[in-house]
Amino acid sequence: MPASPAPLLDNVIRFVEIASVALKRAMDDNDVHAAMQKKAAAKAASTLDRLVAAGLVNRDQKQAAAAMLGDHAGTLDFLNLAIGRIEQTAPKTAGDGRDPTDRGHAGDGRADGNGKLPAKRAFDSLTDPHVGRRTSERKESDRRLFQGLGIQLPD
Repeated sequence: MPASPAPLLDNVIRFVEIASVALKRAMDDNDVHAAMQKKAAAKAASTLDRLVAAGLVNRDQKQAAAAMLGDHAGTLDFLNLAIGRIEQTAPKTAGDGRDPTDRGHAGDGRADGNGKLPAKRAFDSLTDPHVGRRTSERKESDRRLFQGLGIQLPD
């Protein structure tokens, strides 16, 4: 008696099913990749124009920069080159216009050239960012409490 073709047909159908799912996933991934490439290409021209205007890319190197922006590895290489150019041209300051390597400066902006701390600001509990902070300074709530009790506080 001949063997039934049912198991063979079931295996063929299962193979076609699996191949169909795999192809669907590959097509979806391809669509996502194409959409990302299209979105990046749309932004590349304006980005290059800004880089040229900022002086990070020379006009004669614009075509080479466009080619670098065409793929992810090239974009990262280009970004590293731009960071290097910024580091070369940007002044090294502590954020307040001073060079932190100069002698006599604390580097964090806390001391002046003589090493003295800046004058202490007057405490204002209404604008203090730390709500409920313990302090020896007079708070607005203290003033109002003593005023309600009829006690005059010295200024």
